[in-house]
Amino acid sequence: MALTNLDPGVIMNTEGYVTTNVHIIKDADEIFVTLADVRQTEAMVVCLDLDTDLAVLHVDLDNLSTIDIG
Repeated sequence: MALTNLDPGVIMNTEGYVTTNVHIIKDADEIFVTLADVRQTEAMVVCLDLDTDLAVLHVDLDNLSTIDIG
């Protein structure tokens, strides 16, 4: 199934771990992440937590901007 979804995710660290929601990716055969700088890459699912609707993905890209937690 091919899905096109423009829902947000958050890049958590420079190693390429991204969080999003399970309901966004659950029916996808492939998941692609597009960054604000228009780079795009396929993402691999690391884990899913159905109870909290949290999904962790991994992308293999350099020079990632991450969330600033202060």
